[in-house]
Amino acid sequence: MEVRSGPVGERFSELYRLEYPLVYRFVLRRTDAAHAEDITNETFAIAWQKFSDIPRHPEQARAWLYAVARNHILRHWRLDSRNAALQVRLAANYCRAKC
Repeated sequence: MEVRSGPVGERFSELYRLEYPLVYRFVLRRTDAAHAEDITNETFAIAWQKFSDIPRHPEQARAWLYAVARNHILRHWRLDSRNAALQVRLAANYCRAKC
């Protein structure tokens, strides 16, 4: 992700500097450390892509970032539960075939 120079790049850099630690802590409280950094980075990648959609007011921008992070956390949880269910089905099929 290349940060543009100029007003947009500077505004994004400032947003990142101020909000990254807060968003990371928000994510870390809801998931494990192994996934928290990835989810936070995905959140800021979306923020960069949709920077014009982010409100200019700091509290509203933070709420926007938290909503994006929450959506990524929910997606992560759904994928984990699907993977766990798949592992159970595979193990059951293996056991039926071999046991």
